[in-house]
Amino acid sequence: MHPRNLIACSGIGIICLLNVACSDQKLEASAEYQAVCHGIPLKTVEARQRAQEDGYHINETFNCIDQASFEAVQRHYAELAAANTLEKIAQRNAAREQRLVQDKTAQANEILTRRAQADTSSSTPFTVHPVEINTASEAELASMPGVGPDTARTIIQERTNSPFESWPDVVHRIIGLSAAQNVVYASSGGLMVNGESFNGAPPDQQVVDTILKKR
Repeated sequence: MHPRNLIACSGIGIICLLNVACSDQKLEASAEYQAVCHGIPLKTVEARQRAQEDGYHINETFNCIDQASFEAVQRHYAELAAANTLEKIAQRNAAREQRLVQDKTAQANEILTRRAQADTSSSTPFTVHPVEINTASEAELASMPGVGPDTARTIIQERTNSPFESWPDVVHRIIGLSAAQNVVYASSGGLMVNGESFNGAPPDQQVVDTILKKR
C-alpha cells in the first residue's frame, strides 16, 4: 500500500476513535444518563463483573452502574460502618455479657429454689394417718413411706382392673410393695387394705419417724 494511503487510513482510525470518545462524553453528559447512572459507562466485561460483585445493578440501557443501586449499596456500607464503631461493638459486648450474667443468675436461682423445695419437703414431718389403698388418691398413696410416685401409679392401675382383696394380694400384684421393708413402712404409715394393716406392722408414728431420719 502506498504510504499516503497508510497515512490516510491511520487518520481515519484516529478520527473514528475521537468520534467514539466524543460520543461517550456526550452520553455521560446527557441528562438522561446522569439521571440514572453513576460513573462512567462499563466498557468491558470485567468492569461489569466487578460492579455486580460489589452489589451494584447494571443499567442495560446505558451500560452503567444504576444510580439507585449505587446509593443503596453506599447506605448499606455506611450502616455497617456505623454499627461497627468501637463504641457500638463495646455496647454489644456489654449487652451480651449482661445477658449471660442474667441467664446464669436465673439458673442459679432455679437450682436454689429446687433445693429449698426439696429440703422443705424432706423436712416436713409425716403424720401417720389411715390411707385406704383401694380409694386413696395417687398423691396420698405416693406420700406414704415405702410407696412413692411409681408404686402409687402402679397401685392406681392395678386397682382399676380389680380392687385389692388383702395384703397378700397387694404384695403379689405390686412389685414396689413386694419387699418386706417397703410393705412394713407403708403399713406403719397408715396404709390399709380394706381397713386392715399389714400383719405385725400397725400404724406407728415412732416407727415412721425412725424411718424418715435414716433417709
